[in-house]
Amino acid sequence: MMQPTWRSPVGVLVPFLMVTAGAIAAGAGVSTDRPAGCNPGTDGLPVEAARMYGFVTTPHPGELQWQQIPWLTDLREGIRQARAEGRPLLLFVSGDEPLEKC
Repeated sequence: MMQPTWRSPVGVLVPFLMVTAGAIAAGAGVSTDRPAGCNPGTDGLPVEAARMYGFVTTPHPGELQWQQIPWLTDLREGIRQARAEGRPLLLFVSGDEPLEKC
């Protein structure tokens, strides 16, 4: 049985590039265009489930009001502003990424 001998990096690189180019060429003819109202998450769902999926994944008025809050990252500035406005201060401290465990 003959085994290939890789005497240089070119001997490894050329077959790799040939396979990669072939894979790219094979995928070039695949169309990823979808109709305007088509949601990619609804493929294969019944009509009622697709409607509910759109309802659940689309933000509705009032749901994103928390994004309008002027969050501060400077503690001293937050304390100063809370005192000036006579409001309580919410301090969120985390030892890791806040959304890491979601």
